Amino acid sequence: MLKGMGSAGVAGVAGMFSVSVAAAEGPEDEPITMLEKGRKMALARKLSRTEQFDALLEVANEKGYEFSWDLEKLDAARVEAGDFRRELVAYNFETDENRRAAIVIGRDLDTEAVELAQLDFETYGDDGVFQKTERYEAATEVEATQLGKPTTDSGVSHTTIEPDPESVTALAQQDVGTTDWTDFPDYLNISYCSGCYWATNKTCRLLCSTVGAFACGALGVTVVGAVSCVTFVKAVCYVANYVSGCGDDLGATICKHPLIDVCPDDASGNIIDVDIPYF
Repeated sequence: MLKGMGSAGVAGVAGMFSVSVAAAEGPEDEPITMLEKGRKMALARKLSRTEQFDALLEVANEKGYEFSWDLEKLDAARVEAGDFRRELVAYNFETDENRRAAIVIGRDLDTEAVELAQLDFETYGDDGVFQKTERYEAATEVEATQLGKPTTDSGVSHTTIEPDPESVTALAQQDVGTTDWTDFPDYLNISYCSGCYWATNKTCRLLCSTVGAFACGALGVTVVGAVSCVTFVKAVCYVANYVSGCGDDLGATICKHPLIDVCPDDASGNIIDVDIPYF
């Protein structure tokens, strides 16, 4: 099954991580910190007391999902990258093998205002290939996130996200530096080769075991839209499962792909011969 790397799978892939500084230059201090044990549970409890969590849990309950409080059902992260400072939690539901479901709540690390509140139901084929996400998004305390992404005006909105190769091309071509948000670090911008390698590696090492909303919320690339980010993340995780590694070859396969094409031929790593279904 290609869609999921459980905790053991992620640990195994992380152990194989080897990316050159030239290929994946980023901050000296890792901007994404995965929270564990007591820190994870404390943040999860705190964010579960928000009205956004209640609204999304109600939707999940109506669809037959119940959340059980267990550390293994939680993912939590803190992101500190320039002016982009966020902490977020994914509350993962029990599902059958062809689905994945989670509520994701994220808040500004400084103001503590909720700026991300999404419920994702992901569907996969019998071959493990991602097919679509049914996303429910609750209105938040802010009109836009730190990255300038507008939030839902009121209530809970619903959208369907399907893999879209053209959106990934647009993602790679967008220059985040032209937006109003001026301190977007280069290593979080996949329109740069180093940023693409960095995002590919971090997705592989840390973010393939949960829903796209959590991965995109941690990476910060939600600034360019949900469809493009989810497609990018699923492509990375597909190739990572195929080759069982997070190194330069993975980065080269994604970032040199004609659809993204942000890296020169001599960038580190060899392109893996794999048909990426989302591209």
